[in-house]
Amino acid sequence: MEGIKNSEANILNTCYKVFIDRAMEWYGFAVHHVKLVKRKDSHMGVETGYKKCKDVPVLEVNFREETYKKLVDERDCLTEEVSDNLRDMWWDILHPYEEYIDRDQCFDNRMLIEPYSYEQRCFLDFISNRQNEVSSLLEEKLGKRPNRIYPSNKGFNIVYETVDYMFLGIGRKSKSLEKAIYEKAQDYVMEKYRESMDYPDFFVKFWNPNMRGYNGYWLWLG
Repeated sequence: MEGIKNSEANILNTCYKVFIDRAMEWYGFAVHHVKLVKRKDSHMGVETGYKKCKDVPVLEVNFREETYKKLVDERDCLTEEVSDNLRDMWWDILHPYEEYIDRDQCFDNRMLIEPYSYEQRCFLDFISNRQNEVSSLLEEKLGKRPNRIYPSNKGFNIVYETVDYMFLGIGRKSKSLEKAIYEKAQDYVMEKYRESMDYPDFFVKFWNPNMRGYNGYWLWLG
């Protein structure tokens, strides 16, 4: 512990770095960064008995996309074994500093390990905050802005009026338009996060209200 300032924030930052290295060394898990949500801030609970529960800390683990896909199930949850291993590893890293931290806030033997895809989070930033730029790009390419853009956690559902969809030939142009939007997302991620990255699950789907399967309410839900 020599050379480490004994503030909780500095200690946690040190533990995060050790966690990233050890996750790769012990398990082959590629982790971009880790963040602890303390018990008082997490509002995530586990059952302790009949109609009883307690809030627990949460360790947010931002995996690289390739690792994330290997570890999560169809609900985007980690297996119990992986969660247990990472929870135990977190305490193994944290406990030498126990006298300098609030253990109750930083660890619980039933604390949650919350997995995220770092790449998905970066692209979701673009999806959530750059819809107007996507509309402008489509106006540049097609001469008309879309009627609506519905963001999801992995991409966009873009709606044109039926007459515009047909007249502009959007059906045959959809692949090239999707490529242009994806490249714009990559440029945004590179500028903001200082890293070139791919997100293969990124999608752009074009719709018009007369298409089979179109449901504006469903698209609004993402």
